[in-house]
Amino acid sequence: MEATVRQATTADEKTVVRLIREARRVDLRLGLRDLKAYLCARPFLLAYSGRQLLGFMFWDLHCPPLARLWGAGLANRWSVDDYLRTLLPPSMEALRAQGATALTYVGSEEWLTTPLQDYGFVVDDTIVAYEKTDWGVPSQGSREVSVRPVQPQDFPALVALDQAAFDPLWQNTATVFRGILAIYPYFVVAEMDGVVVGYQFCSLMGRQGYLARVAVHPDYQGRGIGVRLLAEAIAFFQREGAKVITLNTQQDNRASQRLYRWFGFRLMGEEALVLKLGINSSPEFLGTGELGGTLRVEGLSLCREI
Repeated sequence: MEATVRQATTADEKTVVRLIREARRVDLRLGLRDLKAYLCARPFLLAYSGRQLLGFMFWDLHCPPLARLWGAGLANRWSVDDYLRTLLPPSMEALRAQGATALTYVGSEEWLTTPLQDYGFVVDDTIVAYEKTDWGVPSQGSREVSVRPVQPQDFPALVALDQAAFDPLWQNTATVFRGILAIYPYFVVAEMDGVVVGYQFCSLMGRQGYLARVAVHPDYQGRGIGVRLLAEAIAFFQREGAKVITLNTQQDNRASQRLYRWFGFRLMGEEALVLKLGINSSPEFLGTGELGGTLRVEGLSLCREI
């Protein structure tokens, strides 16, 4: 099968949306209404056979040097192996040129997690899910801090807080925080003596609340600030009529899990895998083109056989 790989443009929006709606194997980390803004992101690569879109793959480099898989999808008649052999190498070349040193995927799609491991990705962490169905709160937390809605002028402090509190994969930029503020119904900061020392944001879909993040600067941890932010979030969900609250956290984040269990959250099980591949340590077959068929890569430096 002859395949052509090229960078997406905004003119491809309808074609990509149609594949997303029709294909069985799609993993997308944003809403369709936000897709157009990402079509010009690099790399957002498309694979075509003639006029038919075979698949797409795009990555987010919002926290260099780690690139995170933000969207993947392929036509029902295309194999996952051909999909990865076609789109992964040029994606890696483009990301390497932008300074990326590792690729990451966070998800639970079995059609993708197992093949990615076959291609050299290793399990770096596991994400677990918790659930709460009551409004019990063991403590209101610290009264030393004031909790208020976030403002755009808080973004530099939030970026610095993330850099101090989280590994690069989980750090947000000002652009990401701006998007969160525009979409999430509840986004607050904890402030002490004029200093932002923590934040929390959550979403609501119908009667299900999702606690997206509770973060406290390491210099201020252990003072009840996280407890305060969690109690405030539960109060928000109660006001909005939620019936269940869910959250995800890393399996090795023992401190956060103790806090959630204290608040009455119960462990639901494993939710997703965190897979990682160093670009410079990628398997040889991703860079040698030891395949049959034809692949043309337009506007990129790679040409190989598939």
